[in-house]
Amino acid sequence: MNIIPFQSVGDLNFTDERHVLRGKIDGEYQPGMNEFEGHTEYYDFFPEVDMLIYYDADDRVNAFEFFSQGPEYRDIDLLSETYADLLKLFKVFDPELIIEEDNFESAKAGIVVNATEPDDLPESVLVYREGYYE
Repeated sequence: MNIIPFQSVGDLNFTDERHVLRGKIDGEYQPGMNEFEGHTEYYDFFPEVDMLIYYDADDRVNAFEFFSQGPEYRDIDLLSETYADLLKLFKVFDPELIIEEDNFESAKAGIVVNATEPDDLPESVLVYREGYYE
């Protein structure tokens, strides 16, 4: 599933409505919500494809999060390369990369890669809509 920053991941578009995404994935899902510092975010978890889709209160897509399969950026499968290797690549792709203890974010591409150890494969890849962190 190719990432087009701030537009889509494969055929999953940031402009799709919640029911449309549920139909595109066409599998069992578990809806839920998270609350953090007075902010509520809704989600659908799709266990068959091991991914979450996050929505705002108006069912607008905030982000797609992948845990075991899926996203490719510049022909690189982001869940099949080590965190350290991805970090090296993304430093070239985005000189303004934001690096934290257990993740890095490319605001240029709208991608966050999470991992516990540098030599591990990522635990998840989050692809977010433009303005999500603003």
